[in-house]
Amino acid sequence: MLDVPVQTDAAGDGKAAPKISFVSLGCPKALVDSERIITRLRAEGYELSREHVGSDLVIVNTCGFLDSA
Repeated sequence: MLDVPVQTDAAGDGKAAPKISFVSLGCPKALVDSERIITRLRAEGYELSREHVGSDLVIVNTCGFLDSA
């Protein structure tokens, strides 16, 4: 589980930021893309978690070029 502190939204109204869980499947390119997306989400104030249960949103990033994806 990522140790990400609870953040408030950009409006500063004290509400907890939405919690997002992320899954990367497939090729190494998908992993690189996932890291870029995660970096942007953190910058936008989202809380990230490795636990899917309790998350407001679960994003599944996969590759469409490999059969294993």
